[in-house]
Amino acid sequence: MHNEPLISVVIYVKKSTEGLKKCLDTIMLQLYKNIEIICACKELSAENTALLQTYKPKFDRFEILNHTYINSGQAWNEGLKIANGRYVHFINSDCWLLLDMYKVFAKEAANKNADINIFNSGLYKEDIIDIPFYELFDDEDLTKTSEDKIYSYKDIRHIMVKNQRVLNKIYKKEFLENNNFSFWENNNFCEYLFNIQTLVKSSSIYINPEAYMRNREQNIADGMEKVFDIFDLITTMQEYLISENLLREYVFGFYNFICNSLNEYYQYCPNDLKREYFEKLKMFILSRFNSMPQEVQNNYRKIEEVNFLITSNFEKYDSKNTK
Repeated sequence: MHNEPLISVVIYVKKSTEGLKKCLDTIMLQLYKNIEIICACKELSAENTALLQTYKPKFDRFEILNHTYINSGQAWNEGLKIANGRYVHFINSDCWLLLDMYKVFAKEAANKNADINIFNSGLYKEDIIDIPFYELFDDEDLTKTSEDKIYSYKDIRHIMVKNQRVLNKIYKKEFLENNNFSFWENNNFCEYLFNIQTLVKSSSIYINPEAYMRNREQNIADGMEKVFDIFDLITTMQEYLISENLLREYVFGFYNFICNSLNEYYQYCPNDLKREYFEKLKMFILSRFNSMPQEVQNNYRKIEEVNFLITSNFEKYDSKNTK
C-alpha cells in the first residue's frame, strides 16, 4: 500500500442529496483503496449532514468541511488546501465512477508521472434510458497517436470547444502547487478557465479515452442568477490566451466556444433578464466577428447557426431558443 500513491477526491456536494449516495458508494467501493475523500457542501442541510455522517465511520480518510460554499470553485479550492494526496480528483455529487477507475489510474497513469491525467466521462439523465451516450473526449480529438498515451495540449484538437470539464481529469498535486493554480471563486463557470490554464501549463498529459465515470448532464438552473458570469468568463479567457500568445492559434475554436456557450446558457437566464442577456450576447459575438479578416467572416456567415446569431433580433432569437 505504501508504494501506491494517495488520491485525494474532492467532492463538491450540491444542495440536493440526489445522487450523493451513489457518488460516495462508487468511491468507497473502488478496487483501489489508497484514497481520501473530502466533501465540501453547497449547503449543510440536515439531510446532507446526516447522510455524510453515516459514511465517516466507514472510511479512514473522510473529511467533511463545515462551511457553506457558494460554488464549486470555492469548494474545490478549500478541499485542495487540505488534500494530502499525490494526486487530486475534483468532482461533484452528480458523478459516479466505475469501480476500477482508480485502479486503472494507479497501474497506468501514475507510472507516467504526467501533470494531468484524462479519462473519459459519459453524460446521463436519471430515468431516461435512451439518452445518446456523449463522451467528453474521443480519439478524434487527438492529432496523433502515442503508444505511451502521453501528449501535450497542442496534440488536443478541440481544446477550446470540447473537454472543458475538470471532472474527467486527475491532477498531480505538485503541478498545481508549483503553478499556484486555483479555481476562480467569483465565477460560476470557473471550471472552464481552470481547465485551459492547467492544460496550457502542463508539460505532459496522459490520455486514456475509455470512459470510467458518468456525470449528469450539466444543469445550472439552481444558479441561474449567475448566468451572466459567462461574459466575464469569456473576457478573462481571452485575456489569458492573449497573455500566453495563443489567441491567434485558437481564434476559431475560441469563437466557436463563445457562440456555443452563450447560446447554451441563454435558456437558464431569468425571463425578465433575457433581453439584457441577448443584447450582451450580440455585442460579444459581433465585436469578435467584426475583428476577423473579411474572408473568415464570409466563411462564418455560411454556418447557419452563426449567421442566425449575427443577424437576428431579440424577438426572433427568443422565439427560437425559448424552451
